[in-house]
Amino acid sequence: MDVTQARDTATRLLAAFPPGVPDAVLTGGAEDQGWCWVLQWTTRRAMASGSPDDAPPPGIGPVAVDKATGEAFYLSSVPLPVALDMARAARGR
Repeated sequence: MDVTQARDTATRLLAAFPPGVPDAVLTGGAEDQGWCWVLQWTTRRAMASGSPDDAPPPGIGPVAVDKATGEAFYLSSVPLPVALDMARAARGR
């Protein structure tokens, strides 16, 4: 899976979920983590206002897209190395 496919997949995930965040958008590029791409996101409202009140709900971290399977999922909002370890273990990698 290349970075363009990963961005498209992440965009579809953001459009479907999380509930209550209708204006979610990807921010910046995709970070290659070897087995997956990691993409940061926020809300259009937060980008415009800069207010933490408009930020995504706590606990929901960046989007990851598994390069082998194409699965897109949210990482935890814990530090990225920990979130990646948790996701890798949950997927038997």
